[in-house]
Amino acid sequence: MNEIRIDQQFKSWIAPLTQDEFEQLEANILKDGCRDPLVVWNDVNGGWPVLIDGHNRYTICTKHNIPFKTIDMQFESYIEAKNWIVYNQIGRRNITPDQRRYLIGKLYLEEKKEQGGDRKSDDFSRGNNFPLKTAERIGEQFGVSDRTVKNNADYADAVDTIADTYGDESRDAILSGTAKMTNKEVIETAKTLPEQPPKERTSLPTFNQTNDNIEWARWSWNPVTGCLHGCSYCYARDIANRFYPEKFEPTFRPERLTAPQNTKPPAAGVDDIGFRNVFVCSMADLFGDWVPDEWIEQVIDAVRNAPQWNFIFLTKNPKRLPEWDFPDNAWVGTTIDTQDRIEAAEEAFSRVKASVKFVSCEPLLTPLRFNRLHYFDWVIIGGQSRSSGGQENQPEWEWVEDLVNQCRGDSVAVYFKPNLTVRPREYPRGV
Repeated sequence: MNEIRIDQQFKSWIAPLTQDEFEQLEANILKDGCRDPLVVWNDVNGGWPVLIDGHNRYTICTKHNIPFKTIDMQFESYIEAKNWIVYNQIGRRNITPDQRRYLIGKLYLEEKKEQGGDRKSDDFSRGNNFPLKTAERIGEQFGVSDRTVKNNADYADAVDTIADTYGDESRDAILSGTAKMTNKEVIETAKTLPEQPPKERTSLPTFNQTNDNIEWARWSWNPVTGCLHGCSYCYARDIANRFYPEKFEPTFRPERLTAPQNTKPPAAGVDDIGFRNVFVCSMADLFGDWVPDEWIEQVIDAVRNAPQWNFIFLTKNPKRLPEWDFPDNAWVGTTIDTQDRIEAAEEAFSRVKASVKFVSCEPLLTPLRFNRLHYFDWVIIGGQSRSSGGQENQPEWEWVEDLVNQCRGDSVAVYFKPNLTVRPREYPRGV
């Protein structure tokens, strides 16, 4: 079997298949073999050839150990290789309007970045005696206006912003149509996400940056996704059902285990620990009864091997926590949203060994009365976020006040999440 390197920069430019299309392609290759050769580039950096075209065929062939042939293309640079990918993709009949829009936008963004702006080129294709700007030239190549090219660039940038937050599966879901998002919805969704510094996309997995509502952990990491608790207010399920092909089914993603080593802690982490805190499995419950021990062991091993980070674990199934030997850079917590979760949590945390143990009361759905709050170092209090199961909601201030008083009595640190907006607004009598 040929050895080929996958570069995420190139893979992200390939129009994704729907699940039905992929299964049909897989059936065809199983029946007739891989008839079309894969396109590779022996790049200037040496090593194994980089796959340029045929990512789906490569996935299928390696999965079933089916032989394939390759064609070697020569490119002078990454931008030349990307140009070839765009023209090749747009020339295919099965490309969707969203995929075409994304590719044209990406091509403009890449060329503008390469040139340092929307500069004029030496292209005189219109017969005029003046050069064309990048947007005009690309527009003429694909039969659209320069304004459309720039609108496509805004769309492509928004798609990539969403993918940087929710993973490459979200890009595939948007471009294949399974996310059922309009262009406006894509752009508006991207605007709600935190700004991230420009980065060169590579084949190496890294952490995702969180938004301002999770300022206590500026990064998230999801080596496991999916959950079976079925909470009505779960916003993570809404995201997964929109962006992940497997929806919210528990899924192990071992390729993400190297993210702690591939992400460098920012300088801001020296003074603000939030920039060194990583929220583990924000899209899952790692300690749900359905999660195999092997998955958990591999995640904790990755944590142990990355002491430069603090990793924050949160579960609604605290009974499994005492089974594990957590390293010093792990903060371990459980969600308590109603009174009936307290007894099990206190019993479990009496035996949990972790450097920081905490409770997340988000959303705070009922008043809470703890018996052994001293087992915890930290209490997080928050409101209910909007989801398909309900609107944003705030707890009663008396519940919050009583919980804070309990924490003060046991010297437990308190953190109000940004989505907790309740405040007492009372006037003195007679006013």
